[in-house]
Amino acid sequence: MDKKLLILGLVFGAIITLPLAGFGQTTSIVPPAAERIQLFNRLRSELATLQAKLETLKLQSASVKSEIRLTKNLMRGMTDEEVKKLQELLATDPEIYPEGYQTGYFGALTHRAMMKFQKKAGLAETGEVDDRTMWKINELLTEGAGHSGKIPLGLLRAPGILRKLGFATTTPPGQDTTAPVITGVAATSTTVSSTVIAWQTNEPTTGQVYFATTTPVAASNGTKVSLDLTLTVSHVLLLGNLQASTTYYYYIKATDRAGNSATTTDASFTTLGQ
Repeated sequence: MDKKLLILGLVFGAIITLPLAGFGQTTSIVPPAAERIQLFNRLRSELATLQAKLETLKLQSASVKSEIRLTKNLMRGMTDEEVKKLQELLATDPEIYPEGYQTGYFGALTHRAMMKFQKKAGLAETGEVDDRTMWKINELLTEGAGHSGKIPLGLLRAPGILRKLGFATTTPPGQDTTAPVITGVAATSTTVSSTVIAWQTNEPTTGQVYFATTTPVAASNGTKVSLDLTLTVSHVLLLGNLQASTTYYYYIKATDRAGNSATTTDASFTTLGQ
């Protein structure tokens, strides 16, 4: 009886591994132990390869991010590649850094631009890259660069970044293509060594006064420039260290927050005699 049951069990086991007629299905055949071990080893090897590729991708990603991040505090007087990287970021927004110089030297212009950036970002206006400022800049660099690792032009003017800084806008400043209008230009309160240049604009702008002892000022080798970095419609700028009894020629350049500029024709004033 036991032999019959054993034979019946073997036959039944063989049957269930065959196609089920009329149903179009087959049951899975369990591979021998040696094949299972071989399959397991192959899968383990493939998993190890995938893990190695993943680690390589992580290292590459970290390398790209390190290239677009600031790694240390920056302050006035420093000359450094990271200062140049900072200036590149600041220059994407003419409202913050209208001069846009990317020299790698942390001078007065970069200091002023940093204070503007910190004010917009709600940070302490130190004019230097301290720990909190570095964290904010790195956050913007990482978000702006994304997977490409490149800082796009206009990063700080992007609506998403503006919202993050608390300056949401329905009309991005970059869409403004109209140059400002300069009016009311005058040289007042002139002394033997100084004068005050005043003017108005029809929209908030920064300003630059170019001056020299010859005209046209733009072609003069002795041209000097004085800066008004405040976005406003009423400008008053002191020109100092002038020579007595000398006629100076000057013109004004105004730049709005979208980067549009306008200039005046040359005007003149004469300092008083000693």
